[in-house]
Amino acid sequence: MSIQDLVLQDSLGNGVSGEVKKAYHKHTKKLFAVKIIPLKFDKLVQNLIQQEVKTLHNCKHENIIKCYASFNSVKN
Repeated sequence: MSIQDLVLQDSLGNGVSGEVKKAYHKHTKKLFAVKIIPLKFDKLVQNLIQQEVKTLHNCKHENIIKCYASFNSVKN
């Protein structure tokens, strides 16, 4: 999966670390929740965010939402 395969739609909510939007995958039409985290933080906070993403990727539990992919993208 790549970021280009997702079509972002309505906002589902905002929080301290970012915004969650509804999205669908262009090819499969599956729906996803996409969390957008601006990386305008210092290096320590960026490292903490990366650790959280790694933890979510590795976590397999019925009460925790599955993390399918993560992307590091710079908007021009």
